[in-house]
Amino acid sequence: MQTSDLANTSYILTFDLLLTSLLLWCLGKLGASRRRIIVVGSIGVGWLAFLLWMFGGHNLIPADIGGPAFFALLLGGVVLVAGLFFATAIGGNFMRGGHEWLLVPQGMRAFFGTGFLIQGTLGTMPVSFAIADGLTHITAAILALWTAWMLGKGYAGARILWFTNLFGLLDIVVVAAGIAFVLLPKVGPYHNMMYAAFFAAPLFIALHLLSLSRLLSVSRAIPVLDHAAVA
Repeated sequence: MQTSDLANTSYILTFDLLLTSLLLWCLGKLGASRRRIIVVGSIGVGWLAFLLWMFGGHNLIPADIGGPAFFALLLGGVVLVAGLFFATAIGGNFMRGGHEWLLVPQGMRAFFGTGFLIQGTLGTMPVSFAIADGLTHITAAILALWTAWMLGKGYAGARILWFTNLFGLLDIVVVAAGIAFVLLPKVGPYHNMMYAAFFAAPLFIALHLLSLSRLLSVSRAIPVLDHAAVA
């Protein structure tokens, strides 16, 4: 592995672990038991180790896999992680905490977006892809943090939440499609960005879906500035 590839891989894995740590911290603040936090953390580390074995060891996924098949694989990862969030008490902890707890972890996307830009600069990723997806990731992160701050101050409500969540989801869907149909033919299925696509991206999507689910569960109309109704 070249030095630049090793550095990029280490960068992504580091922020995968930091994202996991942030989510575990949130769970603790939201009342999750120590046992639950340990179990969730172990699952996260185990999944990351599996991804290292699969992509780093060039296992399971054929080198000549096509774009549609790889895109389906990405969607499968999303369904698996999102399903775990909804089917277990993890989602319940976050739902009880309000939208701010679902949005603040999205700020980590700025670092993954920066990773895109770094790889474009180093030439380990097509420049146009790196710039486009890096900037949209960073924008989604800033928007999520800004919305969380606005909610905390009582200045925002349902409409900004819908916009923030839908923009964030669209960003990830576009990036996933770009990886499968634009990036994959140029760099192959074992590129280090896959550690973000199969680990961080499904977590971000699950948080967006939880926030949208909370919005949909509100049975009455929510005034634009009615923070209490959406919290």
